[in-house]
Amino acid sequence: MATPSTDFLPSVSLVGAGNVAWGLGLSLQRAGFPVVSVHSRGGERGIRLATRLSCPLLGSAELEEQLPNLYLLTVPDDAIAPVGTALLRLLYPRVKALSANTHPPIVAHTSGSSPLLQAQHIPTGVLYPFQRFSYGNTPRLSDAPFFVEGGDANAEATLVGIAHRLSSHVEVADSPTRQWVHLLGVLACNFTNHLLAEAQRVAEAQGIAPEVIRPLVEETVVQAFRLGAANAQTGPAARGDQATIARHLQMLSRRFPELAPLYRLMSERIAAQTKGNTPQG
Repeated sequence: MATPSTDFLPSVSLVGAGNVAWGLGLSLQRAGFPVVSVHSRGGERGIRLATRLSCPLLGSAELEEQLPNLYLLTVPDDAIAPVGTALLRLLYPRVKALSANTHPPIVAHTSGSSPLLQAQHIPTGVLYPFQRFSYGNTPRLSDAPFFVEGGDANAEATLVGIAHRLSSHVEVADSPTRQWVHLLGVLACNFTNHLLAEAQRVAEAQGIAPEVIRPLVEETVVQAFRLGAANAQTGPAARGDQATIARHLQMLSRRFPELAPLYRLMSERIAAQTKGNTPQG
């Protein structure tokens, strides 16, 4: 791993104004990094973010007017390649004109599933915070893992240094590794959140307060990390209670038929996983 610099605080331009731009931009500014501009196609989100960061909101035509130390692409995954390619093409004439002892700006994205951008003469990288972002909120990043990749040693060292200012957990990871980490996030976060949303929907439809599941869910998470999730598995599928499973499927088929296949699949996977283990209850 490259050795991070603790003295130099690179200037940052955010490209995009969505969830990650909001959370990461404010976190960078609070850590002392000068956020010098927000580049967005306009709209309320771009105005709000630029105002909050006290920096100018610029359009795509103005991307090359400033040369910050880091352009941070916080756009959706399917926009990284076209936006990144356009930015690199726009920057190329100015970078060629820089003196030999001047480091060109780094163009990095924040995605776990997208590969490193490829460019000549302009360093590229990835600064991937493995954390949940929602618009208008600044998540806790101090213990969130950051996965960093640099196209060259200087880009890697710069991005590692930035990550260390935000978090105590920083790793250098190539694109295939980051893609597996991203998949883990979908399984553990996105799918879990969807199941919670479905449970809340069922509760409301049955006149039950959705909040009733909160203590159970919180204790489940605690035990999953204390014992290991496979060892902490409970419920009818884990103990082979076919009568309860059949009753639940009948209830779902009557009121929420779209959930019955999901319940059946999850029960089958739990039964297969816990086969030979002693269920917790």
